Amino acid sequence: MKVIFALFFSLSAFGALAQSKTKLEGYIQSSGLPDSFKKKLNLDYSEYLLTDTENSYLIESKEISKIHWGKYVRIYGEIIEPKEWVFNTKILKVDSVVIVPFQNIKSTNTKKVLSKNDEPKALNGELVRKERPAPDIAYDYLLKIKEPIKQENPPSGEEYVLIYEIAVLWADINMINEFEHYISEKKPITLLGHLVSGYAESLVFETLEVK
Repeated sequence: MKVIFALFFSLSAFGALAQSKTKLEGYIQSSGLPDSFKKKLNLDYSEYLLTDTENSYLIESKEISKIHWGKYVRIYGEIIEPKEWVFNTKILKVDSVVIVPFQNIKSTNTKKVLSKNDEPKALNGELVRKERPAPDIAYDYLLKIKEPIKQENPPSGEEYVLIYEIAVLWADINMINEFEHYISEKKPITLLGHLVSGYAESLVFETLEVK
């Protein structure tokens, strides 16, 4: 009888533990979290974050490394609300992580259009991963452009500059999956979108579609 009770108690405890975990899925990206914030929040890791398009979570775990960067994962863990503002993110303590196949997700995000009269521009080149300058600046990818862009009257004060590579913004998590496919296959890519002003007066490419 004692053995049965002990077994029942163990299973009940395990069930309670399992229910207390949060399951999240998304893509792993670099976080760009400054060391000053790590120190202020007593974080030991958080070099990477999990994004599911709608939310971003700083991953506080030694289990996440560069091999997970750009991968779609399923994480069980605990979400912690930071006591201070941390670039509109939450902190995720990881119990377990596994790389899983991506399946298209119906996103609530709508693709941005600057104006009805603004014709989208096509850019061709090679896509590579990029480290974010900060957790809330989603410059996760860089396009090495086949034919450079001529930027007139740049902030530097010159007459024009030629841009050979540009940060690329994704529209939703399905587009991240498309980007990662081209990176893994090492295939050239054509993107349709708009050139817009970005962080620190830089020029970035807001992607509407992968051609």
